Amino acid sequence: MRPSHAAAAALLAVAAVSPGARAEPQGTLVEFGPVVGLVKRATETSNTSYDVGVAKGASLRGRWSSWLWFSTRYLRAYHAVSLGSDALGVQGDSYSTEPMRVETLQAAAHPTWRLHPRLAVLATVGIGWSGMRMAAVAVDGQRAHLPPRRGVFQEVPLGLGVVGEVVPQWLTLSLDVMLALPYSRSGDAFAKETAYRDGQPLPVGPFPRPTMSTYALLTAAVAL
Repeated sequence: MRPSHAAAAALLAVAAVSPGARAEPQGTLVEFGPVVGLVKRATETSNTSYDVGVAKGASLRGRWSSWLWFSTRYLRAYHAVSLGSDALGVQGDSYSTEPMRVETLQAAAHPTWRLHPRLAVLATVGIGWSGMRMAAVAVDGQRAHLPPRRGVFQEVPLGLGVVGEVVPQWLTLSLDVMLALPYSRSGDAFAKETAYRDGQPLPVGPFPRPTMSTYALLTAAVAL
């Protein structure tokens, strides 16, 4: 073998084992881990609004190929409800209620661009289902009691994220930012109801419908 050929072969061998080599991951990989983050839900009215909530849950993510991942995610978030003057169409001087609970299940595909053997950018295109539970609302102490109500909405989450391998093929950390647009809403939370004040019927307006959800989520996942 000529000296030039031997040197070229040596350089190729070093590059193959170098930590900076851009080797693409091979085979399938399934990861599972906890999720924590913040969720903001915009509404169609400013009289009643939902504060930013802390979300916790779990994520199951699988690598189909070096450029495509799939995931499912469960989240539970609690949002304080800000009730303004004449909230829900009920006149009163004071309103009190427990935080709204929202449980969300999402499924998504993630086209992936690898920037480094241990760092990648992931896009998110998915579908989500959320169930909302509003606690009872007390108006002017206990003179009027608005019963608990529930609502359901579907949404399409779109976003970008980064994922880094802390321990290759075992532990990853990822940060995802998504905007989710609702396309279907149902349930008595979004309909007019009847409550009672001093034993008399009291018309109650609907809770505001979410118009967009914003998610910022941090996930730590281990390979199964």
